[in-house]
Amino acid sequence: MKELNELNIVLYGTGPLAESLLVTLVEGGVTPKLLVTKPDSKVGRAQTLQAPNIKHLADMYRIPVVQPKTLKEGSPDELREGDFDLGIVASYGMILPDHVLEIPSLGTINVHPSLLPLYRGPTPIESALLNNEKNLSISIMFLDDQVDHGPILLQKSYPDFEDLPDGTSEIFEKLSGVRGGVMLLSEVLLPFTRGVLTAEEQDHSKATFTKKFTKETGLVSLTDDIEKMHSVFRACTPWPGCYFVHNHKGKDIRVKVTEMLTESGVTSIKKVLPEGKKEMDFESFKHGYLK
Repeated sequence: MKELNELNIVLYGTGPLAESLLVTLVEGGVTPKLLVTKPDSKVGRAQTLQAPNIKHLADMYRIPVVQPKTLKEGSPDELREGDFDLGIVASYGMILPDHVLEIPSLGTINVHPSLLPLYRGPTPIESALLNNEKNLSISIMFLDDQVDHGPILLQKSYPDFEDLPDGTSEIFEKLSGVRGGVMLLSEVLLPFTRGVLTAEEQDHSKATFTKKFTKETGLVSLTDDIEKMHSVFRACTPWPGCYFVHNHKGKDIRVKVTEMLTESGVTSIKKVLPEGKKEMDFESFKHGYLK
């Protein structure tokens, strides 16, 4: 069996989770031999092509990068001919077909930020926050031909994430990237390569599923329970944003909630951004719009 730093690893990833994971792997002496990420995308009014941030990281670490539009019909030469031992997936954004999963000799594993079989699908952290979960979790699992369905190698829960600042980006980085990467390195890859860690089947009868968020997910009402509103705010920051609709002088305007704060056990709205206006504190908004 190869030593950990001798493994030929292919990493599939695009978002913040994958970026943090890549940094942690490299710093831990396990540099992937190939990164597979999404193609460059057009952004802004000028529709300028922009590469995923993780591509720039890979270039800095001198890791080869491929960006296939799809893997359904086949796989790039670099992937097919790479003699890979293990595949690792983290927020890649595409489903890997069987012919890709089977390329690495030891299989392909996934870092998923939930306590599987709970919160399968594309928005596990956001959905947990929306449901006001007190603990956030990581599962490291083998991938199979169904979404987040494969056997589990290791799981951990972190109760201290209740007090994190609002916004999913930081939670993704701290939970799935840094902690997930350390867990992957120290508690999964090493014992796995030495044959002392085996995977266990999930209890599929307890599975729950998440959906992609839409703009409507962030819609709240000022009459909502404040804790419910705070859950929506946490789950929908930075996207799609938490907002309410207010009728002002006969016109419905969209008002984005930009800051909420919990002090001495009391949660309140601190700042808002009315449509077409500058950000203001909520007290000023109430004085100008609600009276």
